[in-house]
Amino acid sequence: MSRRIFYTLIVCLTTAYYTFGQAHHDTHTQDTSATPTQHMATAHDDHAHDAHHGTHQAYDPGATAIHHISDGNVYTILDKLTIPLPVILYTKGKGWDIFSSAKFHPGHHEDGHHAYSGFVLHHGSVYRVVDAGFPAEGSAELEDHAFKMVMEEENGKKKEAYYVTYQGKDYRLDARSTLDGGILGGGITSFFDFSPTKNVVSMILVSLFLFWMFLSAAKDTRRVLIKLLQGYKPYWSPCFCLSEMR
Repeated sequence: MSRRIFYTLIVCLTTAYYTFGQAHHDTHTQDTSATPTQHMATAHDDHAHDAHHGTHQAYDPGATAIHHISDGNVYTILDKLTIPLPVILYTKGKGWDIFSSAKFHPGHHEDGHHAYSGFVLHHGSVYRVVDAGFPAEGSAELEDHAFKMVMEEENGKKKEAYYVTYQGKDYRLDARSTLDGGILGGGITSFFDFSPTKNVVSMILVSLFLFWMFLSAAKDTRRVLIKLLQGYKPYWSPCFCLSEMR
């Protein structure tokens, strides 16, 4: 009975997730089908809001999708529940930093409202502040919309560069090291991230769930076969008796 309740709960959660995503999609569709006048008014308001923060970013569905499936140091469910994960970092010349991603106080879009030990959280990923003058120890509160991305030229190629604003000054951020040789835009940086990210945690949870499900199915199958064999025992007994008499 408990197993049936568990399966029912899984189906309900899956249905609720799909319904939430469909409602969000329908809301966005209604927004895109608005009249040109409404679009102009909305664009004006967005421009005024972005001008206040010094940026102007148009809606990018591809970037939004990548954000939701990309790896990160914090686990977010339906943009409502945020589960912190362990953070294990190594910086050459500094050593190891081990703490919880809750130290960043992650909020909307998994951006941290606090820096910790010279690291910040942007879109769920840990970055290291490399410019001098930024607090390298303890916690430091960041202002709203503290992160920004600019395109910079490096070796004749355009490359994304991230900055964090702290007390009116912009500080350059360094992403974690990756072993792609620069093919995917990564490479060896100033620190390494050995944290169990949300993709790793998801794989572990799914593996444990599948192991439990197959183990339960094997036990149920064995129990059903035993009952089935016991049910045919009266028909088999005479056969065995005849074979023994011969």
